[in-house]
Amino acid sequence: MKAFDHLRVTAEAVRQFVRMSQSPVAPMLLQHTSLIQDGSKDADISPIYTRATNWHFAPHNLERSTLQEPIWSFMEPLTFHISSDYILRKRSEEMLHEICKQSKRDVFKLLGRVLHHIQDMSTPSHVVPVYHGPLIADSFETYLNKIYLADDMNINTISANLQISPANLTPPADTTVVDIYMEAGQKTLQFLKSENSSFQTERNGVRCNLPWSYFWADKSTQHKNGYPTECTIGGFGSFGPLGKHFGTVGEIQSGDDTFIIENEVYEKFCTNLVRDMLVNSLRTLFLLEPDLRPLC
Repeated sequence: MKAFDHLRVTAEAVRQFVRMSQSPVAPMLLQHTSLIQDGSKDADISPIYTRATNWHFAPHNLERSTLQEPIWSFMEPLTFHISSDYILRKRSEEMLHEICKQSKRDVFKLLGRVLHHIQDMSTPSHVVPVYHGPLIADSFETYLNKIYLADDMNINTISANLQISPANLTPPADTTVVDIYMEAGQKTLQFLKSENSSFQTERNGVRCNLPWSYFWADKSTQHKNGYPTECTIGGFGSFGPLGKHFGTVGEIQSGDDTFIIENEVYEKFCTNLVRDMLVNSLRTLFLLEPDLRPLC
């Protein structure tokens, strides 16, 4: 997800928490929404060294959690944390520490960072996972940023149709932030499986349903005309034949095949995943509400 989309989903989660909750934490979160948003944005860019050595992929399909690479021969190898559960645990612990210090500014920024990682678990390329970054664009993230979430009506409609009670958003007492994170990633992976959902397209003039692996192929899926993986670390998949065309309306040429996908396909897909981002953000806020009360 792009930083501005984390800002949008985070702000809406706070608004919905305020609407649903009678807790004294609610108005405090509303008052400091901008700090929470700053944290959700900063998780992608700051500090630079921390971001470079802590990648934001889900651990579900990865064969290892860390990578050690020498930068210069005379230095100790740098440790790269491939999955984001490590940095999520660290930020969650830091937030609890700052609550004890009554440092609201730091608490709310760290809360935003926590929400960032929760929301990432509803992004296909983060959970399959497929390597992407500044030089390797994910067309889903681009479409979400420039079209779907750029229309405020979409997230407003999702919020208006949530129809979930606070009781159903409040996790069991023994739930942790990492539990919500893991469950969110697993739900996205299940949603992407061909037996659970597919998308309708026209391929070479014939209507058919295709699996989402045509966009994001896991390590066990091979597609003709798929884009080669940009990451050789065990567990990463690759963009499929349509992987760089999410959001394209009109003819898509891939190898010898011509595809046509209606915009409604993209909108429905984004609606499902943005709803999950919002629900899981709310679950996180309800989970952390008792911890945040000492700041009121």
